[in-house]
Amino acid sequence: MKRPSPGLRAILVDDEVAANRWLAELLAAHPAVELVGMAATTAEAERLLERLRPDLMFLDIEMPGRSGLEFLAAANPQLRVVLVTAHDQHALQAYELGAFDYLLKPVSSERLARTMNRLKAESKASAGSSLLVETPPLVIDTASGTLLLPPQEIAWIEAQENYSIVQCVAAPRHLVRRALVEWTEELDPERFVRLSRSLIVNVPQIHRLQRMAGEGARIQFVNSTLELLLGRTANRRLRQLLQQTQSVPVDDYGPPGRE
Repeated sequence: MKRPSPGLRAILVDDEVAANRWLAELLAAHPAVELVGMAATTAEAERLLERLRPDLMFLDIEMPGRSGLEFLAAANPQLRVVLVTAHDQHALQAYELGAFDYLLKPVSSERLARTMNRLKAESKASAGSSLLVETPPLVIDTASGTLLLPPQEIAWIEAQENYSIVQCVAAPRHLVRRALVEWTEELDPERFVRLSRSLIVNVPQIHRLQRMAGEGARIQFVNSTLELLLGRTANRRLRQLLQQTQSVPVDDYGPPGRE
């Protein structure tokens, strides 16, 4: 029986052979991606693109001759391009040019897995005859350095004096020197709803809203063990929003707790 082909065919483009080999080893853990070629220059990459017509390209920025950013600007918009570089200062320009993701060297298996999960989500949306609109990641400064954070990975944001705590679905949280009002100006208001003076929640990430004693509630998130407790006002506002949008049947919010 012929084995079904993987969902994505990828090429690696980097003038550092060791970097290509390392990324190839990491990709071996993702059977949904088939590595079909490697190139050490953008000229070689052009020939691979014409001959193999891959779905995905991992591209270094600092290349001999034409840079990765120049190559990205001229690439087919349907080609998913993940930039791989040792420098973070090109991130904004990369996303403006249409990069799917931006990885910093040395790439870790955990960070690559996040990229693969986003690709899987996009593929599922396409299979369901809907288009997943990729939102450029947020560029935020934390105590450990600059972080590129896709908005869909955020579960909630809460205020803490002049700072904000950004809680991600995958458990890590980041302390950011940014007031909550600044987030409301940057994030999509259809997705990120301000439930109180100190709390913003990523509504599409909600899996369950469970009533608790009194008038509070507990939020459970999609594919996560996180839970967020809401007070009376925030609970009422969120329930009203979910009922208006009918994004989740009311019965699925969870069983009532003891009053």
